[in-house]
Amino acid sequence: MARTTPVVFCLLACAGGAFAQEQLNLADIRKNNFPSIDRQRVQSWTQQRITQLLASTDPMKDGPAFIAEINQHFDAKDATPAFKTGMAEVLATAFAAVYKPSAQSNPAAALSTVFLLTLIRSHEAPPAVACYKLAIGDSASSVRLLAAEGLLRGKIAAQDWDTLLPELQKQASIETDPATMDRLYRVLTMNGGPAVDRVVPVLIAILDSRLTRFEQKGEFPAVADANVIAWLAGKFAQITNNQTKNNVVLRAARLLADAVHHYTQTESGADQREQLERVVLITEQQLKAMARVAGGPAQPDVTTAMTDGGTDRNAKMQKAMDGWIGTPQTAGVLNGAPYNFERGLGIKRPAPATGPSATAPATGPAR
Repeated sequence: MARTTPVVFCLLACAGGAFAQEQLNLADIRKNNFPSIDRQRVQSWTQQRITQLLASTDPMKDGPAFIAEINQHFDAKDATPAFKTGMAEVLATAFAAVYKPSAQSNPAAALSTVFLLTLIRSHEAPPAVACYKLAIGDSASSVRLLAAEGLLRGKIAAQDWDTLLPELQKQASIETDPATMDRLYRVLTMNGGPAVDRVVPVLIAILDSRLTRFEQKGEFPAVADANVIAWLAGKFAQITNNQTKNNVVLRAARLLADAVHHYTQTESGADQREQLERVVLITEQQLKAMARVAGGPAQPDVTTAMTDGGTDRNAKMQKAMDGWIGTPQTAGVLNGAPYNFERGLGIKRPAPATGPSATAPATGPAR
């Protein structure tokens, strides 16, 4: 038997590599009904291409090029419905198979991921939910936002909520980007999700984590938090468990207290103050509706104290807040029946830092 020379080995290896890198003829594949053999080949090719893009050092060039390459086949007049449906599923499945959420900042990988998620969203398919569920845990806020928007716009099957709810709770509890936080809340409350009795405990757990950060780490409440209180208030009559109702009222009161504290005691820019004002307005309105007791004591009014302004605005706001939650010396409305909450709601804050005094300038709320 003739010996195979090193040169021949080299030629064979190069030939094998060429076959491995051979481009699929998607122009022909798009014309058929995407049989299994084509789907498998396209799946392998797509995973390889996505892996390359995620490792790209020039995503601004490679990302749009990949999108254009794929879209030309979706847009072709001879592309069959079976191909379009199958290709959308392949894209999502391939991405979920090779993508790993980045735990550390990697701008190039984040940009590549944004391009890929944009492509997947433009050709929505059921497997896309798995992509978004993975990507909401990425270290890049741009990726998380796009993933949350994908979940918000996508159709989530009933069985997907079993695994999606814990993931949403986990990420929303640590989310720091306000826009992404808003979308995550809306996925839970506006996406035709699971029953109220499944969502409410998740929202309470998320609020607990965020309220603790507002109170102990100096983070600011967001309008998205107030909007969730409004959603919970809208579902209040559907909540049959009294303890759950009390839990909702307690979180609303804590959010209002945190907004008042940051508004009156910490330094903030104009945009932050406007956000805090909206939190106060929305949250107190909902708290009044949920905590209204026939024949009970008059409800305090933090909102009026805030909107009236004046040199003693901050002091009046705090006095009204104390009227809700009490002080060590005096009980507030929520410290009595039927709630009997601990005075001050058990909120613990770090030692006060320097900030606006109780006699702040006589300015009205930011507009």
